[in-house]
Amino acid sequence: MKLLNEIITALSNPQPSLIDALVKTKVLLHELGRKDLVGWVDNEINGYSDGAILPEYRVLHGRVKGNVTNNVYSYTDHPLPTLHLDQEVRERYEKVQARQSVAVLESLAKNDERGLQCPLPIESGGLFGKALNNGYVVQQVWCDIG
Repeated sequence: MKLLNEIITALSNPQPSLIDALVKTKVLLHELGRKDLVGWVDNEINGYSDGAILPEYRVLHGRVKGNVTNNVYSYTDHPLPTLHLDQEVRERYEKVQARQSVAVLESLAKNDERGLQCPLPIESGGLFGKALNNGYVVQQVWCDIG
């Protein structure tokens, strides 16, 4: 029971440490004989490898944005159209798999004032530019995760 209280205290702090809570959870799982859940805790602490099944809560939804210009007008941080893309292709660009460790995700969330961004290959700019009018060209493209 003491370990459970320590986990609750760690999560109840004004600045909670998820890593501390996860390490204590791992110990608690061993004590309870729930070794089947230890792999999940290890993945949260260390990050998920490319071959590991990613929990649904680690698939983040974002919005494709970019910098566009037509040599007369320029727009920065502009939402880009995606409805012209097949659903499978659209989801590939609008969903980001957060495979990093909890510590890395915590650090990114604390230090990023605008939210998380995932850069997309510049070659994909042409894919989004197909739906733009008036000769606009996509110069830079990313997925914005609020």
